Amino acid sequence: MQLAVRPAHARDESPCTTGLLPGGAQYTIVAPQGWTPAAGELLILAPGYTFPGEQAEVPTVDEDVFLTLSAFGFAVAGVTYRKSGLAVKQGAEDLEELLAFFTGDPLQCGYGRANRIWLIGGSEGGLIAALVGERHAQRPDPLVDGVLAGCAPVGDFRRQLDYIIDFRVVFDALFPGVIPGSALDVPPEVGAEWDTVHVPRIRELIAADPARVEGLLRITGAAYVPEDPSTIEETVLALLEYGVRATNDALFTLGGSPYDNLARVYAGSGDPALDVAVNAAVVRHAADPIALAELEAFYTTNGNVARADEGGSDVPVVLLHTESDPIVPFWHAQQYQEKVLAAGAQEKHASFPVARYGHCTFDPMEVFTALFTLMMLR
Repeated sequence: MQLAVRPAHARDESPCTTGLLPGGAQYTIVAPQGWTPAAGELLILAPGYTFPGEQAEVPTVDEDVFLTLSAFGFAVAGVTYRKSGLAVKQGAEDLEELLAFFTGDPLQCGYGRANRIWLIGGSEGGLIAALVGERHAQRPDPLVDGVLAGCAPVGDFRRQLDYIIDFRVVFDALFPGVIPGSALDVPPEVGAEWDTVHVPRIRELIAADPARVEGLLRITGAAYVPEDPSTIEETVLALLEYGVRATNDALFTLGGSPYDNLARVYAGSGDPALDVAVNAAVVRHAADPIALAELEAFYTTNGNVARADEGGSDVPVVLLHTESDPIVPFWHAQQYQEKVLAAGAQEKHASFPVARYGHCTFDPMEVFTALFTLMMLR
């Protein structure tokens, strides 16, 4: 979901429109001429995942998106996170620091209390936005009025990590020795040489043994379009890249591995003999309790988006998700809906499934429809 901020020809030129937050994250705030916090609507954009070591850029908004938002009178704020790689916990802290700009003293780069503030995030940013929104729903005077999360791992983040790591584990069982190291121990040079050395080799494997590759996709449940071979390559390469380039950072950030496949039975390839071979060949791993506790405390949604008691508030959450997302599977939207129902908050939740392949492959009308639905729920 490519929504982010860039300076436009009609904006507030105050010295506080760009800078560093206390934790080190960069921010940009863009407001149409005449926008005032007391009467204005603010969109805060939470960016998605960047691989470890990559320089995150202050988010940018496509010109047509910004002009449309400006026409409706919105101000837009964007933030980069203080770290690359897995940044859910840190990103939530960064969003809270940015929110503080809209309660602070204008003489010290505070903008004053905004009339309504909406969080919008795609992928990892959608999870961060949802977590912050749920926390504000438990406050008597929340700063957040609602959340739009696109293609976000909001259903079960531990299961999301399992999905990424499982893909590498099953790939190694089917194609042993192709990628050096293992699913939980990736040599740094593998990531550095990914595009030049490993991608060409994996492409050759896909072309040479399509039946085995299809078995990989079926066992792991990874999305692809059978009638479009290019989606097979796209899915395989994308999931393996996440496994190679993201795993070491995730394990370090979480204080251990949350991945556990000791009792997992791998099936569904369509070839019983292949299923048996995979189960015999996969490397088994046990989860680290420290990592599981970290996930539970800082990475897990609860679906409590409506006023639970006299001390809470409504912070609606709207989801937008492609039904054939190869990176963050569609079951996240379904599982989050189950959480909302269990919390009795279904009146403050809506979900928009999009019948399309791809990760965050939305068109502008789909995004705006979801956004304005969110505003109606408030």
